[in-house]
Amino acid sequence: MSQVTCTPHPAAKNAEWDAFVRAANNGTIFHRQDFLSYHGERFAANAHHLRFEKNGNLAGVLPLGIFEEDGGRIAKSPFGASFGGLVTQLDCSLSDMGRMVEVLLAHLRENGVRYLKIVQPPLFYFERFIDYFDFYLVKNGARLAASDLTSYIPTGPQPIDLFLPRARRDTQKALDAGLEFAPSGDVNGFYEILMENMRKFNGTPTHSREEVAWLTERLTDEIKIYQVTHDGTPVAATLIFEVNPRAWLVFYWAQRQEATQLHPKNYLIVRLAQLAHERGVKYIDFGPHTLNMEPFDGVTMFKESLGGLGLLRRAYQLEL
Repeated sequence: MSQVTCTPHPAAKNAEWDAFVRAANNGTIFHRQDFLSYHGERFAANAHHLRFEKNGNLAGVLPLGIFEEDGGRIAKSPFGASFGGLVTQLDCSLSDMGRMVEVLLAHLRENGVRYLKIVQPPLFYFERFIDYFDFYLVKNGARLAASDLTSYIPTGPQPIDLFLPRARRDTQKALDAGLEFAPSGDVNGFYEILMENMRKFNGTPTHSREEVAWLTERLTDEIKIYQVTHDGTPVAATLIFEVNPRAWLVFYWAQRQEATQLHPKNYLIVRLAQLAHERGVKYIDFGPHTLNMEPFDGVTMFKESLGGLGLLRRAYQLEL
């Protein structure tokens, strides 16, 4: 019988961790140490990342934080990221997954953890859809907690074909308006447009201007700003996370109020989906389709008008 172990991950092996995530069946940028390091010392006291080895070889990794909440210790994956969960290779067997969950729960109990909370990536981030981890969580008593929908579209040469009729007409106007789409290094310009939109909806960005700058500078190959211009003037922008080779995440999309009649956000999505398709990416993740298990005001309708459909982002809670 193979020996499976679960131990805290040493920072000295971060390069090995990140290489494993890149090659895994379900690894994403949110599982990688080079991404999680952008939090600096904010979660230094909570970080408790775990590595799983089978017969001495790395077989799985779990980004994890342990927090004191409501009088008890709670382990969370993710913390400070969109989703977490156990990352494994495509050849992970059902029995190996069972052993990994077994040693995980034993390790958490030994460390006085009362609850485990996991948010899984939507399935389109997987190379092949595998629910072994979910299966063993449920088998050990986990229940689905509040699980929101994520909106997504497939990429393709003609993404406008997915749009509802009115959005298709608006997008055709945008295509005829002489708009231009290109990557941008202008963090300040992006953030100015973003904050204009946030003020309109009384919202607050997840990332500060400084964090956006850090991410786009340190992870420049995977986190990028794209903008739409009209007659050389920026009218819309987005921050894109190239989460893995299978899907990109639209983290923010924003447009100038005075450019609304040009429909630059529609144009942005068309060009983005075409670019992703050219690079072999299968899906564009529009982000939350619901909020606290309710429709996300007009945002849900807008995403549906662009062909967006909802897929569950499963959140589990397990009492130990």
